Amino acid sequence: MKIQEIYYEKDIIELTKDGVTLGCATICINPGYIERCTPYVEGTDTGLCPVTISTESKTTQIEIAAGYDTVTEIDVVANFGLIRSVEYEKVTADLKACADAAHKYGLTGYEPRGAAPDVVQHMMDEAGEKCKIKGSGCIRTREHFLQLISMISFDVCVRR
Repeated sequence: MKIQEIYYEKDIIELTKDGVTLGCATICINPGYIERCTPYVEGTDTGLCPVTISTESKTTQIEIAAGYDTVTEIDVVANFGLIRSVEYEKVTADLKACADAAHKYGLTGYEPRGAAPDVVQHMMDEAGEKCKIKGSGCIRTREHFLQLISMISFDVCVRR
């Protein structure tokens, strides 16, 4: 479940409660929502998953988010400008910095939002067994969905 920045605080709280009721493994949120959402996921099987942006802000946000017991994974969004420019070494360096920061605290989670299967495969090859890749967001066709589902371990998406 992903909570966007456009919601009012009352909406954020209701959507968080809905995610818990539905048994979502995690609720993806802006890092600024951690304190607002924590009371509603504490003591449940649902965790929070802050979404990060640039390498510096990602690693800083990971450090901050790791201080909350309710944060169970980090949603690291790859730099698609670099991916589209086939700058895979820079993408790998960015993701490695984030993975290193997250793994210090036992946090995992990468979401290849709308990435082409060859890019997802590259991410999986680079990550190895260090993290799981979850496929969500920007899936617009059944073919793309089925291709991702055959590649990715979806047990990180929903836990019941």
